[in-house]
Amino acid sequence: MNDPYVLRFSHRAIAVDLLKTENRVLPQLVPYLPAEIPEPIFIGKPSHVYSWLFAGYPDIGNMNESNTIKI
Repeated sequence: MNDPYVLRFSHRAIAVDLLKTENRVLPQLVPYLPAEIPEPIFIGKPSHVYSWLFAGYPDIGNMNESNTIKI
């Protein structure tokens, strides 16, 4: 892709539910976190081309120790 996106692909059944949860929860967390976090902007559904869920997020730039939250 030539656009500034990060794509996350499920490769196993367990990852599908985790990715669904991530896509639902991330937008709700945005107002509460002190750091920029990516909100999913598109979600790909399983098809004959790729049989798992996937998601696309805007690339928010380089992540390093100075701009990440340690938990």
